[in-house]
Amino acid sequence: MKWVSVLLVVVLCVVAVAVVSCSKPADEDTAPVVAPPRPAAPPPVEEPTEESEAATTEAADPMAVAEAMGVELPEGATPKSCEPTEDGVKAAFEVDMPYEEVKAFFLEKCADWENNGFEGGAMTGNDWQFTSPDGKAVQVTSESADPPTTISLTMKCKPGEIKALAGGAAADDAAAEPADDAAAKPAEGEPAPAEEATTE
Repeated sequence: MKWVSVLLVVVLCVVAVAVVSCSKPADEDTAPVVAPPRPAAPPPVEEPTEESEAATTEAADPMAVAEAMGVELPEGATPKSCEPTEDGVKAAFEVDMPYEEVKAFFLEKCADWENNGFEGGAMTGNDWQFTSPDGKAVQVTSESADPPTTISLTMKCKPGEIKALAGGAAADDAAAEPADDAAAKPAEGEPAPAEEATTE
């Protein structure tokens, strides 16, 4: 009887080992597959839109460009346009003066700048350009020798620089107003100025 019990125990052990060995691969096969996390997508690059360029141009008025370039304009020059270029900004003015007078004006004001161009009169128009050593340019053009004459100012800059310059003038004016008010008010601890007595 003993050997029957031993045999029964051995059979049970063999069955248990077989069941356990068969169940492990099944568990591994049915285990859920976890995919590795996806890498985060890079942030989208914002392309400059027409609206952003228009906002920069709007802030960069022609007079701000002339001031930034340090270029003096003939009396009566009227701002006409201001638009971004590939690497900067271009401002245009018109003046009711003959081409030769405007050219002579800049020959004097930009005496240390390089200058060249062509003059064809009514046939092909007149075009003369003045270029500074740091890349600024003044172009004087006219379809004939008679007025009006167009003046174009070009300078290299980053898109936000002219916008900041145009806003900077307003900021300076705003900062100056409180200073004026502060000058009118007495400092702490000082008596207020006495009002002048009026006699009737």
